[in-house]
Amino acid sequence: MSVINWSPTAHVVQVLSGGGVAVTTADVKEHLQIESSFTSDDALIDTLTQAATLAIEDRLRRYLVDTNIRVYWDHPPGAIFLLPGGKCSALTQIQYRRELDDVIDTVASSVYHVDLDDDLAGRVDLADSQSWPNVSTRPNSFYVDCTCGYGAATDIPEPIVVAVKMLVNDLYTHRGATAPAQYIKSNPIYDQLLGRYVVPTLP
Repeated sequence: MSVINWSPTAHVVQVLSGGGVAVTTADVKEHLQIESSFTSDDALIDTLTQAATLAIEDRLRRYLVDTNIRVYWDHPPGAIFLLPGGKCSALTQIQYRRELDDVIDTVASSVYHVDLDDDLAGRVDLADSQSWPNVSTRPNSFYVDCTCGYGAATDIPEPIVVAVKMLVNDLYTHRGATAPAQYIKSNPIYDQLLGRYVVPTLP
C-alpha cells in the first residue's frame, strides 16, 4: 500500500494492477532527437519516463493510464463521496469488515449509485432509503475497488503528453541535478499545459 495525499479523507490507496507510462520509448527518443538505432540509453530513458509520469500524476492528482486501485477509509466517508484518482471508468465493488465479526463482506450494488461522467472524479452516493452497513473499528475497514485513468496511453490528452516529454527532456539533459517536482514548479509552461487537468483537493 502507498499513502497518498490526493484525498484528505481516504487513508491509503493500493494499486492492484494496470497503470504505466504515458509515452513510449520511441516517442521520447524522437522528442529528445535521439536516433532510434542508439539504444545505450534506452534503460535510462525508460526509468526517467516512469519518473516523469509519476511526477505529472502527482501534480494532477490523477492517474493517466487506466489503473485499478483500492481506496481505503476507516468507515463510510458519507452519504456522498468522491473517489481520488481523477477520471473513473468503473467501480468494481465496495467491501467492508462487518462490525460484529470482522468478516469481509460486499455492499450490494442496489445500496448506492455511481456517477462516472465527471472528468475529475467518480462519485458514489447512497440510493434512496439506504444506509451504509456498520463496520469494524479496525483501520481501513471500508474500501472501494475502482479503475481510474484516461484509458490507454493513446487516450491521454496531448498537453499532458507534451508535459511528460518535456519533463523527461529536463531529467535527461540535467540528470541527477534536480528532482522532477522541482522542474515542474520552476517552469510556468508546465502550469500552462497542465492547469486545466488538475484535480482539486477532494473534500
